[in-house]
Amino acid sequence: MNTLNDLWQKRFNYYLKEVGKYGRLIFNDHLAIILFVLLGFGSLAYNSILEQASQMPVDQIYIWVILVGVLLLSAVFLLGQPLWLTRRADESYLFPRGHEFNNYWLKGTFLAEVIPMIALSLAAVMYYPFLVLISGWTMNELWLFIVFLLLARLSSSLLMYLNIFQLGLNITRLMRSRLPFVLPFIIFTTVLIALPGQLPIILCGLALFLVAAYIVWGMKQRKERRIDFDYVIEVDSHQEANFYRAVSLFADVPQSAPTIKRREYLDILIKNIPTLNNNRYGYLYIRQLFRNSLYSSIWIKVMLFITVIIVVLEVPWMIAGAGVLGFLMSAIQLLPMIHLYDKHPFQIIYPNRADEKLVAFQQSVMIILGIQLLFYSLAALFGSGFRFEIVFVLLVWLTAAVAILYLYIPWWNRRHNKKK
Repeated sequence: MNTLNDLWQKRFNYYLKEVGKYGRLIFNDHLAIILFVLLGFGSLAYNSILEQASQMPVDQIYIWVILVGVLLLSAVFLLGQPLWLTRRADESYLFPRGHEFNNYWLKGTFLAEVIPMIALSLAAVMYYPFLVLISGWTMNELWLFIVFLLLARLSSSLLMYLNIFQLGLNITRLMRSRLPFVLPFIIFTTVLIALPGQLPIILCGLALFLVAAYIVWGMKQRKERRIDFDYVIEVDSHQEANFYRAVSLFADVPQSAPTIKRREYLDILIKNIPTLNNNRYGYLYIRQLFRNSLYSSIWIKVMLFITVIIVVLEVPWMIAGAGVLGFLMSAIQLLPMIHLYDKHPFQIIYPNRADEKLVAFQQSVMIILGIQLLFYSLAALFGSGFRFEIVFVLLVWLTAAVAILYLYIPWWNRRHNKKK
């Protein structure tokens, strides 16, 4: 047993080292400032929406509050996978001492719940004032609402853990993820939110009691059941892949290879940009930005996220700030691409002019910012309608885009070259 404890500690320390290493790369000074500003915008938008909702009749917001609450809490519920830290070679232990892994896996199940439960609690705290507006829940009962959600989350994780042992359930590939538990959680949350009086507390409490009884029975049955080791490996591999896939959006990850998609439908756009296609760096940059999932996912996800925020906001300076923030988030994450091909043999052999590379990158990013500007403008018109303030917002966005292209990017490039 001590050997397994040592093995767990060694692998967990390695996992923490990986998280710390990539965390330092991702949450650098620039991104930390952006996240801080984004948090400020989110707080202002949240207060504005809550104030508007509190002034509206209940029948106008009732369905929307329930729908948004269920979707929000269910999305947060999906976060995270068990941290079982198991490798294929560990199967050799199963024959002589397989059930000694029981507590090894249980420890990972509980430990992996810390961050998702914190996230679910924060989502519940944000949503709860809206729930109070349409239901009989009071602010004094917030703790009870959070407890119900956390127990539901913990129950789903323990049920995933019990799937390791053949308890008579129909274990399919679908059951080997958290996805099948979403539908029960949606029903659970809807009952908790929508039903009047004490009925939701009684029904949800009864459901949790029945699940708890099954979990207690399953825990007692573990040593008498066969271990589905393939299930453990599949879940743990999925958790590791998700981690590196998330990290790959911000940093180069050896464990994760980005996908390259041809996207023929963009040929008309890409081929008709003579300035970039006549520059070998421009030829590479523009195709990386549209075809390489590592880079295309960065600016597309930022664009969609900021677009949604702009639709919700109504204050002009907040709309302008959100757009500028979107430009910065995209540019900062794409900047390392300037030097992506510095060590490529063909780029070393052929003449290499630094200004040619910088100009090509600026022109490539200009196209990305132009696409984002189009989306942000449409979102502003859709959310706020056409008014004089929108012209001011567009001028701010154009000024910010020009400053990023011709001031910030050259400054970053000079700073990077000095560090070489």
